[in-house]
Amino acid sequence: MITATISNFTGQYARLNSPQSDIDISLIGLARCVMSVGQAGRHEVLQSGFWRLSYLLCMTFAHVREENGYLRLSDLFMHRLDQSEKISVSYQLGMGLSKACAELLLDIPWLIHTRHFGNITLSRSGRRLPQRSNYILAQDQLGNQI
Repeated sequence: MITATISNFTGQYARLNSPQSDIDISLIGLARCVMSVGQAGRHEVLQSGFWRLSYLLCMTFAHVREENGYLRLSDLFMHRLDQSEKISVSYQLGMGLSKACAELLLDIPWLIHTRHFGNITLSRSGRRLPQRSNYILAQDQLGNQI
């Protein structure tokens, strides 16, 4: 479980606003999200390969601990990694947490990097995303972009 403060959502997502919420995610659930974020389905996750998936699983278990039902960064992460190592681990864990929140709060099963698609136009603004961007799109259970 993680504790989150969620605010400034409007419309259909206003229900998410709360001064403090517990989001029910386990360590293995976080590891699954870290291993699958950015992929467009189970098939793509498996195409990542055994070694990549093993690295992400071990990295998650090495740097996150479950204490009293809550997930916490480990002492290894907090006190023994240098700054360059923390950047890489933080990025991977942050992406995994983004996927977990998308799944648990918004019912969005896959977050996909825009590199999977050519030029993308944002429907509400009509603005085009740069071709080499790091934006992530959400995809619903039927494969439709959100």
